[in-house]
Amino acid sequence: MEKQELDTKIQEIAKTLLSYCTARTSSQFEAEDLAQEITLEIYQSAENIQKPEAIYGFLWGVAGNVYKQWCKNKAREKMFMLTDQFQNLTDGTNTASRNYPTDNAAISNRLDPIDNAGWTNQMDSTVRGDPTSVTEPPDEEDSALYLLRRELTLLSSKYRKAVILYYIDGKSCSEISALLKVSESMVKYLLFKSRQILKEGMNMERNYGQQSYNPKGLSLLFWGNGSNRYAHLCDSKISQNILFACYNDRLSAEQISLEIGVSLPYMEDKLAELCEYDLLKKEGNRYYTNIVIFTKDFIKEVNDKTAGLQERIADLLTEAIFAHEEDVRKIGFYGSDMGNLTFTWQMAGFILYRAVIEILQNKIGFVYPKDKFGTECLIWGVEVGDWNLWKYKFMFGISNVVNNAGDYVQFMDFPINGEMVHHCFNWQNTNVFLDIARGGTEHLSENDKAIAADMVRKGYVVSDNGTLTVNAPVFTKGQHDALKSVFADTALQIAEEAEKLMDVVTRILKNHIPAHLKKLAKDMAYLRLFEDAISAPVSVLYERQYLLPYSGNGMLPTTYIILNQP
Repeated sequence: MEKQELDTKIQEIAKTLLSYCTARTSSQFEAEDLAQEITLEIYQSAENIQKPEAIYGFLWGVAGNVYKQWCKNKAREKMFMLTDQFQNLTDGTNTASRNYPTDNAAISNRLDPIDNAGWTNQMDSTVRGDPTSVTEPPDEEDSALYLLRRELTLLSSKYRKAVILYYIDGKSCSEISALLKVSESMVKYLLFKSRQILKEGMNMERNYGQQSYNPKGLSLLFWGNGSNRYAHLCDSKISQNILFACYNDRLSAEQISLEIGVSLPYMEDKLAELCEYDLLKKEGNRYYTNIVIFTKDFIKEVNDKTAGLQERIADLLTEAIFAHEEDVRKIGFYGSDMGNLTFTWQMAGFILYRAVIEILQNKIGFVYPKDKFGTECLIWGVEVGDWNLWKYKFMFGISNVVNNAGDYVQFMDFPINGEMVHHCFNWQNTNVFLDIARGGTEHLSENDKAIAADMVRKGYVVSDNGTLTVNAPVFTKGQHDALKSVFADTALQIAEEAEKLMDVVTRILKNHIPAHLKKLAKDMAYLRLFEDAISAPVSVLYERQYLLPYSGNGMLPTTYIILNQP
């Protein structure tokens, strides 16, 4: 583009450009200075304009880029000034009365940005050992700036807010008093104490913990009566790694920050939330985890020491199902003619439920503790990793849904067909499903019919010339009792093996959990039976190809119905 034409275009936008700069700076001087920088960059980059009609987009694109860089430079200047103040304090020179007002954009760059998962996205290359970083050692000014920024990220909220408002925003003590809703004397104390903390911290050597570069994964599990209000608490890596960091050690917020490599401003809300739900406790200024975590080391030891018992349970299942198939089919329940694949899955699930959930739970007198909300439940964590890959195939859901008539759908639910069936059943769906099981479809509303149609599409219900039938076994109460009788001896034997397994797990767990949680060891060992005495034997039978994948044909292999009638 010709220089004369470019001059004309710049003159046309000059007034608008100055307004743009004035709105983004704190003084007329800064606005004019920024406008000059933008204009200079436009002239230097004019050769990049490809088409005359793109001139305005180009001009404002340059303006935006120059402004971003200007903000970064201003932020760096303010941080250097703040660093200078604390260096002077270290030398004994009191410069606390000096104010450095700045713009909001500069303030926003005071800390390293974070990515969506919450982990610091940028870290000083001297800490990370980044091979692509500049090899020259940082100069003294840069080192001091880094140390100050590091200490600001570790400063607790009440101190950090006062420091930023005073030294970076340039607010007076009276203004800060109004903003923080504290007295002026408290503001002065916060500033005095902050200077002490920052000075001390800048002279300390700090090391980031292993979780800062090798974060752990945690699944939060719930077992009990009522709804699971805890499901969302470990959605972020920050919350997961706070719980790990405080599991065996009681740590201050500053120590947690260093251990997991997350600045305090991004961690404080998570700490408060975990404490609100009692997953984390605070004693003085230190935090400790208040739930049992099944760590990878614990899981490995359990798998090694219980493999024989798991094989024994698998053997008992195989022998009983093979020996009693004819007896079971003679009971005559709806679906008693189911195919062999569904039959083995159904009977394995039925026997395990009877042995572990009913017989053993009643024998040990398991009582749910109450959480702070009054819900009878247990909450625990499981470290996520490839040391227990079988659970990704066979992690299951045990549940049942009951209607007003006392009929219920029982799930011993393994995701063998790509999904867990029980997630698709709410109270309304269950009512329709059980109505179909009873053959009472005349009164179905239009909404009920829509639910039934969806169940047909999913394979839970079969439609034959307009007649609907459930695609699962249906027992009367009497038939269900007869099935219990057929497998009574086997269920008792498996319950005994599961109890032995629970004793082993209890002893192992006591060596892997902190002292204040040891009282939960036996209860948590019982909950481990869902994996050790149910999922693990199922995995063994799957590996032996006694239990085979469900193709989607035939009856549902892990769901059955019990009608409340003789």
